[in-house]
Amino acid sequence: RFARLAYGGHLTIDDPDVAARQFLGLVNAELQTTFMLGGTPREDEVVQSATNGVRTFLRAFGKRPSAIGAKKHTALANA
Repeated sequence: RFARLAYGGHLTIDDPDVAARQFLGLVNAELQTTFMLGGTPREDEVVQSATNGVRTFLRAFGKRPSAIGAKKHTALANA
């Protein structure tokens, strides 16, 4: 799926397999201690970890809006 997203211009990645491993690492990073201690994370912790991981991944690999698109988006948001 990452390869398709990159091919479609939605992600900027060199290697989809590496990107997939990095994505999983980011999504699970905040839960590692709980898992290592044999615990089960609460649902809100899982949701927050996933949200943070996705945000970080998209900041690193997501397509940046063009300057024109960003200005248009800002203008629409301020309207």
